[in-house]
Amino acid sequence: MLKNKYTFALLTSSIFLLALKPIEAFDTLWQLQSGKYIWETGNFLYKDTFSLAKDSFRLEHCWLHDLILYMLYSIGGFNLLSILKPTLIALSAIILYLWNIRRGGEPPFVLLLIIVCVIGSEQSWLVRPQLWTVIFAMLQICILHEGREKGLKAWILLVPLMLLWANLHAGCVFGIVLTGLFVVAELIRAYQKKISLIAIKPLLLAGLLSFLAAFINPYGYRIPLSTLMERLTQHDTLTGDAPLAWMGNMEVLPPTFDQVPLFYIIMALWAVLIILRWRKLDPAEGVFFLAFTYMGFSQIRHTTLVAVLAGLYVPIAFQDIVKPYVLKMKRELAVTKALYFTSFSFLLVYIGLSAAWGQMGVGLKKDFYPEKAASFILENRLPETMYNSFDWGGYLMWRLYPEYLVFTDGRGGSIERLEMSMRLDNGMYNLDEIMDKYNINTVITNTCFYHTGGPMGSIDQLVNNNNWALIYKDEVAVIFIRKKEEFRHIWDRYQVPSVLAYETMIAEANRLKKERFSPPKVLYALGKANMSLGRYKESLKNYQEYLSENPDNMQVKNIVKILGNYVK
Repeated sequence: MLKNKYTFALLTSSIFLLALKPIEAFDTLWQLQSGKYIWETGNFLYKDTFSLAKDSFRLEHCWLHDLILYMLYSIGGFNLLSILKPTLIALSAIILYLWNIRRGGEPPFVLLLIIVCVIGSEQSWLVRPQLWTVIFAMLQICILHEGREKGLKAWILLVPLMLLWANLHAGCVFGIVLTGLFVVAELIRAYQKKISLIAIKPLLLAGLLSFLAAFINPYGYRIPLSTLMERLTQHDTLTGDAPLAWMGNMEVLPPTFDQVPLFYIIMALWAVLIILRWRKLDPAEGVFFLAFTYMGFSQIRHTTLVAVLAGLYVPIAFQDIVKPYVLKMKRELAVTKALYFTSFSFLLVYIGLSAAWGQMGVGLKKDFYPEKAASFILENRLPETMYNSFDWGGYLMWRLYPEYLVFTDGRGGSIERLEMSMRLDNGMYNLDEIMDKYNINTVITNTCFYHTGGPMGSIDQLVNNNNWALIYKDEVAVIFIRKKEEFRHIWDRYQVPSVLAYETMIAEANRLKKERFSPPKVLYALGKANMSLGRYKESLKNYQEYLSENPDNMQVKNIVKILGNYVK
């Protein structure tokens, strides 16, 4: 028992340390601003109050999460706020560990796979309300299984769980789906004569009450029903029917092995374990596996949830297959030591790499947000009608509201503006067309896409348009204003050659390359920026490195040929 306590403590503390990273989620800041607004005004948000589309309806489905963020920030600033994420991640590891031990798991046999499943969710380790859905989905599955023994006494806990979940995150609709899937599994068990149909009635009652509890929120039916319909219709990325605005969001695109290798490994292992145990397979596990497989391979945003939920089944399944062979070989002590050593070595190496790469820490990740640029806007009272890149909408509404309203942000409140933003940032729209339509006078933007590292198409249009002046740049952001006579006092004072925006692109691309991206798109951004600045040797080198990764790109081949002749 004492050894189990030490194992539990080491697992929990290690996972906490792994998740202890500065805040770098763009959505965190609009949620923080929303929490501040709700707290200070005593009103829920029903309008897109912080954007230029301020009269459009706003479904602030995570209002309670927003309030929690603001309360933490009010007490301890961004340092305390950044502790929320590792706390919830560590809690998910605690739930997995206790659940597997309760089901007969032995620490040496289940520990490694618990660790792998938790780390498989690493891409969702952001200060976002999705973390609540991870926790609540795990608890819901545990309660559903517990109800097989305790009946309504356990299943009735689904009601308060859903009540809280529906006010923390719209992912509560997943809880409704989980209950429905479990009912299907129980019907299969009834067909197999393992239970009677009467035994399912308490589950149906609890499920109905839980469904009704999802409607108890400031937005009524909109949270459970509108969110469910959105998932079923707007985000159908497997068939390519999603709107362009959502197709540009990497989260809703199908995953690849390079993006989430642990997800593929976990699902492949789970499939093998199901095949090896198919004669005694719990129908609930089979039903959940099929549903989770569809979820995970339809959108990358689901892979992290699926990976950690697999930890409720995969570790025990692994033990069921492996342990009999270990006992048969009479090598249990040696295998136990080897499994413990492998598990904690994996954790220690992972923690060491995170520390070595400078990923661990608290507070706000400074170079991820336009902190200095936002201060420049406030200090110089730049023209109020502002266009901003999609990624920074949340931060800017936190820093600039009520003096400034953002054009778009991660909430996607106005699909029209979101789609225009996506098209403009990708160079698919004429700059003047959008700026004139919305009377935009100030532009604050990054120069590279955070999701890919590639160059933003809007930069070329801004640099080459004589109606716009570059008045601010640093290693994170650029600011342009329209060269109207009424703003002359600003651009006369601060204007610098617009081509210098590419210096910001170089700084951003190098930072993104170091932190999160490998070639080729970062190399393409570097090649483009260096060429625009007349640094042809550096540009040639960047493009040649790009071609080593994408040898069939004819456009870059031609650029390399021209640059090669010019450099000679």
